[in-house]
Amino acid sequence: PALASAQGKALALGKNGDVELTAVASIGPAVLQPGHYRFQYLEQDGRHYLIVKVREEERRAGRRYGVGSGTEVARVECVLIPLGQKSGETALFVKADPDGTSRITQVRIQGEAAAHVIALEPKG
Repeated sequence: PALASAQGKALALGKNGDVELTAVASIGPAVLQPGHYRFQYLEQDGRHYLIVKVREEERRAGRRYGVGSGTEVARVECVLIPLGQKSGETALFVKADPDGTSRITQVRIQGEAAAHVIALEPKG
């Protein structure tokens, strides 16, 4: 709980890193509108990235779901921070900035022993 308050609010991610954002949130320089997204981790040439894909929306049985593989809308470099133990859940951490905007600060993936922390981007 102390880490959650220091890092922001944790939102559960679904299978394959899927999440429905209900409000605008930024990740690095990208601004994500409300909708369905998939978050994926990529290591390339020794650097670590989170890839964000927007997914099509479909209604089934009165609920909304993200479908399809998605279209990449952001690729943000991240830092892996050891957790000391494997994460028991997959979660997206969102923090409210003083100007009222929301910023994604970290992604944890169930079964991984590291958090994917987004590098802070200077505002303005």
